[in-house]
Amino acid sequence: YHSTVHEHTSHLCLMRIAVLLADNCLQIDKHGSFGDMCRNMFKETDPRAVVNVYDVVEGHYPEDPMKYSGVIISGSTHSAYGGDDWLQVLQDYIRMMDRSRIRLVGLAFGHQIIAQALGGIVERNPRGWELGWQSFPITSAGGRKLTDLCSWDNRKQILDLLYFHQDHVRQLPAGAVSIGGTRRCAIEGFVKGDHILTFQGQPEFSSEVLEHLVLHHAGPITDEDHMNIMRSIRKPTDSRFIAERLAEFFKYE
Repeated sequence: YHSTVHEHTSHLCLMRIAVLLADNCLQIDKHGSFGDMCRNMFKETDPRAVVNVYDVVEGHYPEDPMKYSGVIISGSTHSAYGGDDWLQVLQDYIRMMDRSRIRLVGLAFGHQIIAQALGGIVERNPRGWELGWQSFPITSAGGRKLTDLCSWDNRKQILDLLYFHQDHVRQLPAGAVSIGGTRRCAIEGFVKGDHILTFQGQPEFSSEVLEHLVLHHAGPITDEDHMNIMRSIRKPTDSRFIAERLAEFFKYE
């Protein structure tokens, strides 16, 4: 692994986050890359946060992830089960972070690649794409784990997020606890130990980002489905709540 980001410390900063950018092609107008969206999400939660983005497709990683409050793996238009070399390197890095109990968050593709690296199963969802606004109830076991890790405290028993995926985690890694699921996707996130937290949904997305992705990157969908998706993404989401919980998770002692 080699780093191209100047790493620095600041005792004034409450939170230092490394974003592992898993897609270096996608740029969406003013919203930028998946990495930019993750950075903006945390900056809105804590303007003092230091967020460094590493392009893992090109092999760039933090030299010492222990210097960070935590690491987040971004979304991607790639599949976790693809054969590219960088995917194998990323999974090795995930296993290293798991052994070292480094705080790790996965969003969408990040959720999937963490599950696969640690022994879970990721595949194309036979039920098709999950697009737009979706809601699911938090399981009681998942709620207890979330409360332990990020001050969830049963403040949200139903979670509303934006989604854009056709792959899914079919089987969890050993020791992981699901936080809940929808009819189309049974595992919408999981917790492992006190150091890994994932979501299939994308709290870093705005409705404009999802609209762009549906128009330009989703598979064929009917006019009726497209209309329903466009209507759904205007609904309120819990993205800000999730961003605040992730910040709590990274600061958690």
